Amino acid sequence: AITCIRYQYITKNPFKSIYFGCLAMAAELASGTLGLVYTMGLQPEVSMLVVHMEADFIKKGKGSVFFTCEDGEILG
Repeated sequence: AITCIRYQYITKNPFKSIYFGCLAMAAELASGTLGLVYTMGLQPEVSMLVVHMEADFIKKGKGSVFFTCEDGEILG
């Protein structure tokens, strides 16, 4: 799963980069999408909750930032 967030008026902070909250939500969406697809249609229904997050930010988020989750095989 791949998500992208762009540097634009609504996502930029006073330090001329993308807000951390926006980056965190885009990263969570990349991994959460795989979980949603895997649990779709299960009975009983399943609810997901983030219990841990770890990230390394090595430079300012300017332009488009892409988040990729390749752990789909772990869910299966």
